[in-house]
Amino acid sequence: MRDTEPTDAAVDYNSETGTYRGYFDPDSEPVSDAVVRVLSRISEREPEDLRPVDDIVDPIVLDALVRERRGEFQFRFEHEGYAVLVTSGGELLVWSGTVPLGGEILTDAQFRSALDQIVREAEENGIGVEGGWETSAADEGSVWDVEILEVRRSD
Repeated sequence: MRDTEPTDAAVDYNSETGTYRGYFDPDSEPVSDAVVRVLSRISEREPEDLRPVDDIVDPIVLDALVRERRGEFQFRFEHEGYAVLVTSGGELLVWSGTVPLGGEILTDAQFRSALDQIVREAEENGIGVEGGWETSAADEGSVWDVEILEVRRSD
């Protein structure tokens, strides 16, 4: 999706997943500032017009979590009508609505975003996602056979 190296001001949009991707340097920009910057750009609102991040999450703790990272992690929260996923590697993934993993998936964009997130996390943790398995709805009795034939990077 990106032909150039990300800059701290860059915000990309993936129309297939409905996901925005912002970037920040965890060593020089507090993640709480990056969240405001990226949400401001996405929502086309001035930063001072956004609800303060500290209404949702303690920015001191969030900034320290990223700054003092001891390994890779992800942190999810909702702010200003967007789901925000912070990674320790300097990415902010943002999509309109609620965080799809662990919640209801009501749109195609939420499904694609959740699937994108699952594949990315599995790859980062060395888990193969190819293969087949059976899955079922907890209370409806429906059963589906799921098969992923091939997963490859499009770098």
